[in-house]
Amino acid sequence: MLRRIRDGWTSWRGRAVEPAVREALARLLPDHRFPDVVEVGSFWTRTDDVEIDLIAADREPIAERLFFAGSVEWLEDRPFDNHDLIELARAQAAVPGGGICR
Repeated sequence: MLRRIRDGWTSWRGRAVEPAVREALARLLPDHRFPDVVEVGSFWTRTDDVEIDLIAADREPIAERLFFAGSVEWLEDRPFDNHDLIELARAQAAVPGGGICR
């Protein structure tokens, strides 16, 4: 049992903290830096080939405008780097209307 917990800990930890980060950002709204952001959520495709942990939008469930996209990472062996940023930008481009994120 302990081995199963250790093997899945990193994945579980990341999934567990994502909703807390989204809720924390949502509680900061409204914010003068992003006055039109009303919702903070996430995005993924039906096939799970694209997943974005944080999406700031003007409304839900279908946004007209997106303002930023973000990634929640809890990496043990390295910091968030340019590779991660490039992957986030690539994923953001797959979001309908995502090309307009600032």
